[in-house]
Amino acid sequence: MDGTDSLPNDLAECHELLIAAYRQSVQLEKKVATSEQETAELNRVLDETAASFETLKQEHAAVLD
Repeated sequence: MDGTDSLPNDLAECHELLIAAYRQSVQLEKKVATSEQETAELNRVLDETAASFETLKQEHAAVLD
């Protein structure tokens, strides 16, 4: 079953469904772009934190010596 049996026969109704599907796809694309930006920012912060932690570990080791 391909799902075409659930589509309306009315052209205007099909048009409305198509527009709604398009709008939903645009919203989802925006969410994906936002998520990718947030992921990149979190990765940047994580990298900075890891580098800072390594520096602190080295400083701590130097103080202990």
